[in-house]
Amino acid sequence: MAEHKKEFDEVTGMHTTGHVWDGDIKELNRPLPRWWLYTFYVCILWSVGYWIAYPAWPLAQGYTKGLLGYSQRTTVTEQVAAARAQQAGMRSQLEKASLAEARSKPDLLQFATTGGKAVFADNCASCHGANAAGQDGVAPPLVHIIYEPNHHGDQAFYLAARQGVRSHHWPFGDMPPVEGVTDRDIAKIVAYVRSLQRANGIK
Repeated sequence: MAEHKKEFDEVTGMHTTGHVWDGDIKELNRPLPRWWLYTFYVCILWSVGYWIAYPAWPLAQGYTKGLLGYSQRTTVTEQVAAARAQQAGMRSQLEKASLAEARSKPDLLQFATTGGKAVFADNCASCHGANAAGQDGVAPPLVHIIYEPNHHGDQAFYLAARQGVRSHHWPFGDMPPVEGVTDRDIAKIVAYVRSLQRANGIK
């Protein structure tokens, strides 16, 4: 049972809290360092200021807007709009150009390849794997000599995405059509896959 009697401990040179257990177990009174307390108080003041300046508190219908009126959603929307405006010229060129024409223009090819990586990740990677490396028991690798341009031309990718493919080279079963992809998306995917093939010596 705890007793309460504050004392001075000669061994440590500190006072006790007055708590004593089992007659001889005493608790030293060791306050937190001042620098820690000051840091803690500053953090509290900072958090209060943050609550006031930025959106922070949920309400029944919405949230507090903060004195600065900052909105991360608005910022992202503006950044996306700015990126689209910046890419508008390249997008327009890519829509009008054939894949062969895109390959003849390094800047346009780079743009298509970069976009193709994202489109591939959204529509193809779940079966054909990251970097078109394939997945065992699911779908074949597209970075493979079978899919070199002289054997499977670019048009084969368009037909596969639009109509699906019956199993012929690999024992993975038939490939269904890929819903929601446009010809522009497929052009980007082809550019991306071809870039991976070239990087692996398949030309």
